Amino acid sequence: MVARRREVCQDVQKINARSKAESVRVALGTLYIQERQQLDDRETVQQITENPYYQYFIGLPSYQDKPPFHHSLMTHFRKRLGEDIISQINEWILEEEAQRKQGDKDKHDPPQEGSSDSGDSSSMPPDKQTTPIARKGKLLLDATCEPADITYPTDLHLLNEAREKLEKIVDASTNNTTNNKATSS
Repeated sequence: MVARRREVCQDVQKINARSKAESVRVALGTLYIQERQQLDDRETVQQITENPYYQYFIGLPSYQDKPPFHHSLMTHFRKRLGEDIISQINEWILEEEAQRKQGDKDKHDPPQEGSSDSGDSSSMPPDKQTTPIARKGKLLLDATCEPADITYPTDLHLLNEAREKLEKIVDASTNNTTNNKATSS
């Protein structure tokens, strides 16, 4: 597999040496983005124009607001690279996607019967051995999703609290004036 990738890279370097209109990095990067995102030629150029990460990926020196090339050049990219190189790149994308999906599946699968994440539990002393716990659900560790007991100024509760405090102040001041009148008479 690695040897085949080297061969493809050497073929791409030969193509790059022949024509210097657009670099092979721009062509390959653009075709990769197009295949990965399942876009047509116009949408691909528009996405590259709008996204600085895509522009960096295809090797542009800095962010630019205008399209880096006309969408019709995508046809030239495909012709220039050839069907075999593009099909090889598509195979790599599919292999990466399959590996990513397999990795995601492995992460979400519960451990098999008798297996443990911490290694072999038989090498641990008997008092330290634990039985495997069945894992259910997900644990949220993102602090932005943490519930908080914050009272907002728009809450009716705050308005009611202010009303109650105001009543206490009025009652206290009324009692003071009533007590002052009673002591002065």
